[in-house]
Order: sequence, then structure tokens, then C-alpha cells
Amino acid sequence: MEKTKNPLHRSSLKKSLVLVAVLALSLSACSKDRTGTTTAVSDAQKLGTTFPHPQGWSASHIQIVSGQDEGKQGENCASCHNTKENAARPLSATISCATKCHPAAVGSTMASLTAGPHRATVTANAKCNTCHADMNAVKYSHYPFTVGLCDACHTNQPGHEDSPNSIHAAGNTNPDQTCYKCHFRKDDMPNVHPALTSGKSCVGCHNPHGAEFRNFLPAKTQELCLKCHSGLEHAGKSVHGPISSEQSCLSCHGPHSTVEKKMLSLKGQQLCFSCHDKEIEVTGDNARVIPNMKKKITESAFVHSAIDDNCTSSCHKPHASEFSRLLQNNFPIGSNYNQYNENPNTYDLCFTCHDNGMLKQDITKGDTNFRKDEMVNGVLKRKNLHWFHVVDAAGGSQKQNGRSCFVCHDPHGADQQSNIRSSWKMGHFDVSVVFTPNANGGDCAKTCHTTRSYTRINQ
Repeated sequence: MEKTKNPLHRSSLKKSLVLVAVLALSLSACSKDRTGTTTAVSDAQKLGTTFPHPQGWSASHIQIVSGQDEGKQGENCASCHNTKENAARPLSATISCATKCHPAAVGSTMASLTAGPHRATVTANAKCNTCHADMNAVKYSHYPFTVGLCDACHTNQPGHEDSPNSIHAAGNTNPDQTCYKCHFRKDDMPNVHPALTSGKSCVGCHNPHGAEFRNFLPAKTQELCLKCHSGLEHAGKSVHGPISSEQSCLSCHGPHSTVEKKMLSLKGQQLCFSCHDKEIEVTGDNARVIPNMKKKITESAFVHSAIDDNCTSSCHKPHASEFSRLLQNNFPIGSNYNQYNENPNTYDLCFTCHDNGMLKQDITKGDTNFRKDEMVNGVLKRKNLHWFHVVDAAGGSQKQNGRSCFVCHDPHGADQQSNIRSSWKMGHFDVSVVFTPNANGGDCAKTCHTTRSYTRINQ
């Protein structure tokens, strides 16, 4: 009597076969061409890059993972591989197959395949361990080295075993090509880190066997970077927060290759605003709250012209500075009143761009627009209102009470013309400022005085 075929069984088997066929093409991404392309198995064989598996491994691997209960093959395969239609690449290309399927015990030189009855082990190369056993004593160990697959990267040259002091063990003169047998390429963007194009390439920054720091780095990130970038300013009166973080340089820079220049991970304002899109509380000697700079710059009606679309500024240094708040030059922070000096200039930072002639008592028409012009007995008299506030202390006898630029102007952006603030702090009190410009001058109303007007005579 003929058995009735189960349509569900037939459907499940068909799906499994389709899945196996898909995986036959995609599994190679785990251990062959890691440049981002998925090529046929025959191409992998031509490249000779099937590490850490032997030739023809994919067929037996499929038999192992599909040799399960009826209907469960898909679940098992999908736990590692993305088999959805139009998927950019299998999931296995973005994870470590070694750590997924072949975990090595801590302190062990062996790795195991954990698939039940198909369990197998890989034993460290005994010949290598005879001399190099001490290389295992690191916190983070590179998988091929941990399990003794030395010949995945090295070719034992004649005479090496007989001459322990010989360094001629690596059979590949291009270390990066060895690395790219398993790893994706890291030099495929327009701006490539020079360290990656040097003779040492990857091993210039990474220890291929293992290290005490993550990603097989021989030192902490900043310490490693400064071995080449020794001239970089990284200490001073003020240090940019990311510099002293665990990520350090990698907070802003890509280590291998980037789209942006100077190895920046994002473009100008995008990079700055990835942190400065909220209030940031600073503790310690310079305790304060840094305002939401993204909001201030993108939402203010007027923005300081020193800030461009790339968020570059002649005001701040990106790493560290001998001045407060990462400033490029001297500026009195924390004081609204100062006695003005020309040498060194009290406001050197501002005069990096602006002409310090705006603080002269005797001026011409072109020195500043903030002036009050009057005709006195037929003679034109010009009163420099910048000089009056900053140098002459608003006519007061205590010249140390000259007003800081910061009292009236916001260095980033404001809702009034010329970046004039809407208010400023006098102790615990908010002093409001209302500036109304007109064609030849303007009116200024402040909490501390009645409305004052000035008019320019352009002749």
C-alpha cells in the first residue's frame, strides 16, 4: 500500500533545500573574501582564503547544520545567517564565526565546535608552542593564535626552528593582505590613515597575536596615537572632554579610513553636534553648564560669523588649550568687568579677527559703526561707544570696571542684530537688553539705564 505523502513535510524539505542552496553561496563570507563582495566557492579556492576552514568545508558544514529534526533546519541556519531576499550580505559576514561556533576556553589553547555529536577540537601547533608559549599570557588573544592556527598567517621558513633567534617566520611580506583574508578592508574610503599605508600596515597599531587592551592594541588609545602624533596638543589648562574619555581620539576620528578629511568620523557641525546637542554639566574647578550649542547656533536669528557650516571656528581648539574653555587666545572668562590693556591685549581672542582700532578714543568713520556723531559749532565730533564702554568704563572713575565684550555680545549667536544678548548676569540678577537698530544708529534699553540713542553722520 502506497504511503500518502505529507504536503507539509514536502514543503518544509523544499524550504530547507532552498535555504541550503542560499547558504552554499553565503557561508563563504565567514571565511574567504572579506572585502565586502560575495563570490562563488571556486573563486575562494582560487584566492586560497578559506581560513579557518579547509577546502570544501561548506558542504560538510551544511550537512551538519541541516541534519536536524524535520522543519528545524531553517531555525538553526537563521540563527547565524541572514537569508532574507535582497539582503546586502549574510549575517555571518558581520560577526565572528570563531566566537559564535568555536569558543575557546579562557586560558586554553584549544577551541571546540559545539554542535553536539559533531563536536571537534583544534589543538595548538605543538612546534610553535615549544618556543612561543609565553605569548599566550595576554588579556585579549587573537582567535587564530589562541587555537594554534599559526600557519593561517605564518609560513615556517627553512631554518627557523633551528635558529630560535631568527625572525624569518612570516611568509607574507604584506601583513594587511593576510589580515584581509578574514577581515573586511579598512582602506576603502577617500581619506586613509597613513599608518595603514605604511610598510607595517595593520600590525603598526594592532598586535596580531594578542594584547592587554581591546582590539589587540599595544597601549591605551591616546598613548598609542601619541607615539606618532607627538606634537599634538593634548594637555593644558583646559582639555576637551572626549580626549580624556575611554574612547579618547576615536570619539572624533576614525582609525582606518574616512569620508571626511583629517580622519573625522562625521562632517563638521554633525560631529560637534553629536555631543553638543544638549546641555552638558562640567564639574571640577571650571564647574558650569555648557548650553545646548546645536540649539543656539541653528535656532538663533543671528550667528557669529566665525562659525561656518563645518563648525570650524577661530575661537576654540579641538583638543586642549593653555587658556580656559579651549580658547585659541586670551579672553577673561568669568568676569564682566576688566581693565583694558593693549599689551598683552585683554581681548586677544576677539582681535584675532576684529581690528583693535575699534577701541581707540579718536576714530574715523570706518573704525566702528558703534559711535555717536554730533555737530558741535559746525565741527563733527565722533564718540566711540566701544571705547566708552570697554576702555573708559562707561565714564566711571574705576577703569577696572571696563565692560567685557561678553556683556553685550554672545560669541555664538543671539536673536538681536550684531549678536547682542537679550540679557546678561549681574551677580544673581538678569539684566535685560533691548537693542533697536535703525538706518543710522540705534536705541539701547537696559535694566541698568534708560533708553540711550546714538546716530551716525556718514560724512
